[in-house]
Amino acid sequence: MDSSVSSSASTHTIHGNFLDSHAEQPSASASGSVANSPPSSALPSPPDSPSSDSVSSFPSVSSSFFFSSAAASPPHSQPHSDHLRELTEGLIIPSLTLPAALRRPTAYGKTIGDLRLLILGNQGVGKTFLTGLLLEDNEAIVEVGNWEEAEHGKVLYASTDWIEHRDAHGLEKYEPTRNIEIIELPEYHNSTDVRLPTWSLSDATSDSVSVYQGAELVSNIQSIIQSPFQALSEVLHPDKPPSPLVASLLSSSSTPLFTAMIFLLPSGTFMI
Repeated sequence: MDSSVSSSASTHTIHGNFLDSHAEQPSASASGSVANSPPSSALPSPPDSPSSDSVSSFPSVSSSFFFSSAAASPPHSQPHSDHLRELTEGLIIPSLTLPAALRRPTAYGKTIGDLRLLILGNQGVGKTFLTGLLLEDNEAIVEVGNWEEAEHGKVLYASTDWIEHRDAHGLEKYEPTRNIEIIELPEYHNSTDVRLPTWSLSDATSDSVSVYQGAELVSNIQSIIQSPFQALSEVLHPDKPPSPLVASLLSSSSTPLFTAMIFLLPSGTFMI
């Protein structure tokens, strides 16, 4: 019992002159066992290799230093964390982009039907700007397409409603009605006289270039406007037999005719 106490005390008092203090004052149990054991056994256990009793009572110098300096990180955590870091760096997380929500049509937009507009103006008068004013921030418009090249200029389609149908897999699909058609006619030069002449094109002379260009422009516009009337007249002619096209025209709420024509004039210009 006394030997264990002295051994524990020697382990605890590791500061100062450790070997000198215990060499001058050996314990009683150590002196009594000199004859039966080598002299080195009388010395207390060194700090790095304590006896079994001292390990249970006090930690050794090496163990106490280890836990005080690395208490926040266990000894085997570093390789494990490196392995996890390698796995996460090679992990690719896909990102999904959802389509934008469709705009809900208004009650007024559902009743507009087909609308065909012609826009005419000289260079830099703002035809495209006017088209943006008509369609942008318009509650009745649910979809606006892109400008497309057409026979008489360029055309832009917009929609005020959706057409609902199902595909081959039974999934619901919505397509724009494209019931609004805006045709931007080719621009003319600022010097062109767009007043309707009182004579035909054959009466024009080389001296009246501006008037001739204006007469040619008006003639082209008349041809564009009258073309759907001529096509409709041929279909509805009394000599023509009934056709599905006639039935479709009679049952439809719209016609292939142009609704209106917008003529933009530069500022300070008056039509007489």
